[in-house]
Amino acid sequence: MSFLFLSPWITLTSLLISPWTDELAVTFLDVGHGSTAVVHLPGRKALIVDPGSSSIANVGKRIVLPYLEATGVRTLVGIVVSHDDADHHNGVSSILNRFPGLPIWVSSYMAQRSPDRIARWKNSGGTLRIVSSRTPFALTEFVEMWNPSEEVARTDNDSSLVLRISKQGRSVLLPGDLEEKGVEDLLRASFLVPAQVLAAPHHGARLNNLDRLLKTARAEHLVVSARSGFSDPEGLQIASRMGLQVHTTWSRGAVTVRWTDGPIEISSFR
Repeated sequence: MSFLFLSPWITLTSLLISPWTDELAVTFLDVGHGSTAVVHLPGRKALIVDPGSSSIANVGKRIVLPYLEATGVRTLVGIVVSHDDADHHNGVSSILNRFPGLPIWVSSYMAQRSPDRIARWKNSGGTLRIVSSRTPFALTEFVEMWNPSEEVARTDNDSSLVLRISKQGRSVLLPGDLEEKGVEDLLRASFLVPAQVLAAPHHGARLNNLDRLLKTARAEHLVVSARSGFSDPEGLQIASRMGLQVHTTWSRGAVTVRWTDGPIEISSFR
């Protein structure tokens, strides 16, 4: 088996670096502490979600861009930044340098909180799309976005934009860094159901209503993107006791979710 060394943190087998087929898939990259995800779309297109890390410097250049090249992505449809934490967006500038003119979706809360950052991204060629609507809407045929209510979105984490990637009634939910109030807001929304694969909110930090979230979503898999030692062990045990398969990037490396004619398939690689 041959290997391609893209950086000190990414090693992809020859099977995985062949050009991506036109299937829908989501890859949660192993970026240490961060939630960087790549949504692969038909036509070798991709949407980047939360490109950032507090563990790896210049994560856009060292991790995200080599991965896109290795998997044969030809077109980026944009970047979604769920909220204003550096580990969710400090790779944006590197991506804009390579792909100028990209749409960048951010919440109205973030736009108001960090106007200087927004201005820098605009100056780097980004086209800002500020999300203020509370009604879910489609970014692509397969990707929808939900915005927490104004009453809840009064802190950085609870203002996180939420994405649902769906096909044939099977979904992956990316809830950013929602905490308990944000999760309660999500639980009241029909946007949640179903979500067979759930990214753990806030990197798997302690969440008192995690069990209700997993039960309401009817989740079968929990993906946790974080550095080792950050996530709440009790929360991971709750998910396991409820019958979910738990996939952690610090132990398994990058995690890829694929839609097939049968059940959703999940694999991992380093």
